[in-house]
Amino acid sequence: MAQDHQNLLGFSLGPTFPTSDFRSKNLDNYSAGFANTGVIIDFTFSHYWENNIGFEAILRSQSNTQDVQSLANGLATRFPGDVVTVESSSWQLGGSLVGVGQRFALSEKIHFGTRILAGLLTTTSPDMTIISEVANTNLTIWTHQNTSFANAFAFLIGFSIETDVTERMVFNTKVDYLGANPEFREVQYLASDGSISIDTWTQKVGSLSIGFGLSWKL
Repeated sequence: MAQDHQNLLGFSLGPTFPTSDFRSKNLDNYSAGFANTGVIIDFTFSHYWENNIGFEAILRSQSNTQDVQSLANGLATRFPGDVVTVESSSWQLGGSLVGVGQRFALSEKIHFGTRILAGLLTTTSPDMTIISEVANTNLTIWTHQNTSFANAFAFLIGFSIETDVTERMVFNTKVDYLGANPEFREVQYLASDGSISIDTWTQKVGSLSIGFGLSWKL
């Protein structure tokens, strides 16, 4: 690889699929995140030496809506006859990661790459309201969970296929797994009877993502 082609600046976007507890719709799982398939946007800078081992830095933004219907259905089974609705914002994740990668030439214009990175991820929990129309009454009760922010160590492992489109432009297909374990402290809950409660909880975040984008050789 020529000296002036060792630095690459690029972006990619694509779907991200929640895994494990982050995806779980089980109300009996205290760590269930009820996260739906979302979207990621990555901005990357990488530098590779002549031996195709390199350094990579990523700025990532990720958004996953919550499966409010599954949450409402689960709550309704616990309170037969009640009409339950859930209103919620999305899970938001963003952060920066740095690490190492290695590229392997498959042909003159195609490379296969692997990477492992670590960094700091900020996760924003959904702002959520659960509304219940109590069966056989005119009573409507609600509980509101305030949004909260948490910083946590995160890691990313993945691979990529890089195809030269022109002398300077590269088309990328990237597949990676992102994991973190943020702790949300002193989350505030408001109830329709005027009471306020505070709770601290941890959300295991795991996402498998596929990104498509372009890089430019600097």
